[in-house]
Amino acid sequence: MHDQKILVTGGTGLLGRLVVERLVDAGREVRIMSRRPRSADDSTGYAWATADLRSGHGARDAVAGVDVVVRGSVAG
Repeated sequence: MHDQKILVTGGTGLLGRLVVERLVDAGREVRIMSRRPRSADDSTGYAWATADLRSGHGARDAVAGVDVVVRGSVAG
């Protein structure tokens, strides 16, 4: 179960950051989906995926190879 890849939408928000932190601390492989990902230098223990839930742009690539999606975003 720990080898599951987890995508977190809203991973830069108030609640999403805490979810990402807990998952990374638990040794999970985490990808954060964001319209404006931060630099790779800011990434510690997770990867970034550029996508926009409102338009769907990039969403297919963001979920590729992912086992679990944690939705913490509010599109709009």
